[in-house]
Amino acid sequence: MSAAVAPGARVLRLLGGAAGPVLVVAAVIGVQSGVHGWLAPVFAAPLIAAAAIAVYCLHTRYLESRAPVEFAVQRLPWLASGTLLGSALIAAVMFSLGAAGVYHVEGPAPFPVDLAAAAAAALATAAVEEVLFRGYLFRWIAYWNVWAAVLATSVLFGFAHAFNPHATVLSSAAIAVEAGLLLSAAYWLGGNLWFPIGIHLGWNFTEGTIFSTPVSGAQAPGLIVGTLRGPQALTGGAFGIEASVVALLVCTAAGVVMLALCVARKAEPVR
Repeated sequence: MSAAVAPGARVLRLLGGAAGPVLVVAAVIGVQSGVHGWLAPVFAAPLIAAAAIAVYCLHTRYLESRAPVEFAVQRLPWLASGTLLGSALIAAVMFSLGAAGVYHVEGPAPFPVDLAAAAAAALATAAVEEVLFRGYLFRWIAYWNVWAAVLATSVLFGFAHAFNPHATVLSSAAIAVEAGLLLSAAYWLGGNLWFPIGIHLGWNFTEGTIFSTPVSGAQAPGLIVGTLRGPQALTGGAFGIEASVVALLVCTAAGVVMLALCVARKAEPVR
């Protein structure tokens, strides 16, 4: 009797697990619709991030029947470490472009910039995307092969950005390599989602809100007014510096170093 029930239980668990991304997206859309028009973005965005994380944790605990260790509270300091690293990488790219005469600072922003709202928006974007791409896709594929997970999620992450404003085949490929590898390696190395969320948050916030350059094709007002002038291979064109050779080299190098650390430390990804 037990032998006949076991396969059905496995099927139900598989179906329950596959429902995770759908539940997360539904929760995000629900929160967005519920707060639209009456709650300021600085408060709405953290609710969106919280909804994605809460649904993920509830789903993994009750439908996947495991503890969501990747969101363990004791690992929360990884969020700050990731934010600093993401900011440092973008700062290194911008300083390199400035030294090459490509990025030109014109002065401070002539209007106030809502730093809190910008940080909240960056957090929401980072949390939702990392939960979906690293929390679900990477973890599921890594169950069979971690290198296949790195490759597949990086390619899919680049493809997801192919629909952004001013996106090209080259910009999507650059995102797949520089960001996909880096964020996958961060999840693998840290054994938690706080780390890649922090990197993603620091990256977007610094790129747009500090240096006023497009974030994946979307222009954002920042504290520093500057312009990019030069070959598209260096500026990234209208898509922004994420399509720049400089960003590709700097951020891919960081990702490769992390992957090497994963191998050297024999790190086991969360599965």
